[in-house]
Amino acid sequence: FRLLGLGPVVGARTWGGVVGMTGRHRLVDGTVITVPMNAAWFDAYGWSVENHGVAPDIETVRTPLDWAEGRYTILDEAVRTALDLLAEHPAAEPPD
Repeated sequence: FRLLGLGPVVGARTWGGVVGMTGRHRLVDGTVITVPMNAAWFDAYGWSVENHGVAPDIETVRTPLDWAEGRYTILDEAVRTALDLLAEHPAAEPPD
């Protein structure tokens, strides 16, 4: 999305575990976690998503209270951003 210049990324940074997860760690409650173990840097755009995640252009967080009360703060911010961008850059009219 970002590389194609389609618009800003809205939300919170993703955790960064894509394909380079090796090893599983069992927690005391019986659950298991994995940890991303690899990272790559590209001159064209910086860190790959592996072991870094995707950092948003506009950081917005959905808190546990937002979730409990049914609020979608990230979606709300993304829609506001899209509408603002459309107001600043209206869609082209098709020719007659």
